[in-house]
Amino acid sequence: MPTVQKTFLLPCPERNLDAFRAFVTRAARLKPHGRVVVDISPVAARALHELPPGGSAWHEYAYYHASLCKFFPHPKLARHLPAPWVAANRKLLLDKAAVLREHGLEALFMAHEPNHLPESFFQEHPHLRGPRIDHPRRSRREEFALCVDLPEALEMYAWMMAELKRHAPGLSVFTFRTNDAGGGFCWAAAQYAGPNGPHHCQGRPVAERVRGFVEALHGGAEQGGG
Repeated sequence: MPTVQKTFLLPCPERNLDAFRAFVTRAARLKPHGRVVVDISPVAARALHELPPGGSAWHEYAYYHASLCKFFPHPKLARHLPAPWVAANRKLLLDKAAVLREHGLEALFMAHEPNHLPESFFQEHPHLRGPRIDHPRRSRREEFALCVDLPEALEMYAWMMAELKRHAPGLSVFTFRTNDAGGGFCWAAAQYAGPNGPHHCQGRPVAERVRGFVEALHGGAEQGGG
């Protein structure tokens, strides 16, 4: 029987490039034993602009998690995020991707999706508002994610994934966590605020919702060259 190649998925929360390079140098020792895939998704700095006045325990937990929009925001979204912060996140990601290429390793992106977006975005695009995803007992401000049952929202996610893959061609694995710490699906039973979302998608089976989201991400990766 053929030997099954091992795959090593290595989280790496380093924001310092020199520390990341040292980690990759050690990780490269695993190459004789299988594929080595290293996380490049940590943001360069916490999203302090998301923190409500007076602080918020939920936001302090969620504001340092990665999301596609924090690196390659869709044009509809970009002007609602601090451009210098997005640029710093993107530069760190691309610098890390370059380090992995030097060592012949692959890249991993670990996201929280669908992520909460600024209220100013939803004021401009109210029809895209999806579920409330913050924790009512720990948050001082309500936060909402896109409704990914809408083709327009899926197009945004496909575009962002395509940009990520186009700029970081060594990306081979994308994972996401949902319904916790900044991400969430419409009408998910596990939402902290309880199942919620727009009425138009309330009766849609969750399997179709998740499948549509994953297929949009996959299609975006293909568009980006992967």
